[in-house]
Amino acid sequence: MTDNRMTDTLRNAGEGLRNAGQRVAENTQSINLKVIEQAEQNAQEAFRAMRAAAAARSVNEVMEIQTNYVREQSSRGMSQIREIGDLIANFGRQAMGAGMSGMAMGAQAASGAASSMAQSASDATSAMAQSAGAAAANVSPSTAGGGESGGSGQA
Repeated sequence: MTDNRMTDTLRNAGEGLRNAGQRVAENTQSINLKVIEQAEQNAQEAFRAMRAAAAARSVNEVMEIQTNYVREQSSRGMSQIREIGDLIANFGRQAMGAGMSGMAMGAQAASGAASSMAQSASDATSAMAQSAGAAAANVSPSTAGGGESGGSGQA
């Protein structure tokens, strides 16, 4: 009788671990898909800003586009981090309700997601800075300086 009880206890523990592992895998997949979705959105916004900067008519316009992009990306990044944090918190509550402690795994996933989003923002900002530099290099002195050609006026 004792052997049966021990076997049942071990079997139940194994099933509990298997179910917990499956929930962790599902939750990790959800977080990964959300991070990919957010990275895609960030890339689309970066390309929109780069196109606008490439079409700009002055250095001031390029700087305005870049400033707006960085401001919007910062706000978007904070919203995205909050969204991932909410997912992780929900998963943690589910895990605690099921009798499993998934908080350490959630914290690790949040850290990885935050690092990924920070890298995306950094990459996009670098691309905008390069685009602004290229646009500034292509602006002629007559465009940037108000129309003076700097020539002697002789033919």
